[in-house]
Amino acid sequence: GRGRRWLNGGGVASKIFGGFQMTNIVNISTGEPTSIRDNRGTLNRAGRSALQPATSNLTPNQIKALIGVFRTPNGIFYIDPSVLNAQASCPTCPVGSPDRVARRIDLTQPLAAGFVISSIRGASAVGTAPFSGQVFFPNPAGSTGNLPINFINGPKYFNWNMGFFRNFKMGETKQLQLRFESFNVLNRANFFIGESSGIFNVNGTSFGKVTSTYDPRIIQFGARFDF
Repeated sequence: GRGRRWLNGGGVASKIFGGFQMTNIVNISTGEPTSIRDNRGTLNRAGRSALQPATSNLTPNQIKALIGVFRTPNGIFYIDPSVLNAQASCPTCPVGSPDRVARRIDLTQPLAAGFVISSIRGASAVGTAPFSGQVFFPNPAGSTGNLPINFINGPKYFNWNMGFFRNFKMGETKQLQLRFESFNVLNRANFFIGESSGIFNVNGTSFGKVTSTYDPRIIQFGARFDF
């Protein structure tokens, strides 16, 4: 008798909690190839200048050693902040204060109260002196850069989509399906640094800074009735 009651209880539990099915899709890939570019037309090739590589005093392998995800109090960077020239000032400080004049800051340290970053450069502007530790340079007029094209891979991509569903029979021909789906289950930040983002344009003022992600986590519920 006790065994029969256990079996009956198991049957009830199976009807309530059993019958669920799960689906999973996992995508893993390397990041999109990208370049360090100088998009000025320096060799009478203005139409193709967007693809022109910049110049560096480092080898490609030395540059790759600087590449990675660097989380700082001032944002996320895909290159070691030590080779960047970040300038900040305090626009709300009293007139005449030296803090109103932009100066170089350490991106790995929090900004002082009232300070605002005005630019983050990988190379000094054309016609100005290089900053200390500079490793990237705009190309001189009449020349092209010495760096290869697309030699850097962006951040790795990982995405896990999962779904649960269960079908409930309702008579001979009718069926109700309840669904739960989650896209990017782990809510992992997949950073975007493709060519179109301009993150590695040596003429830009936010060089190396990651400003966007893609494939955010989405959770949805659904129901379907077949008759």
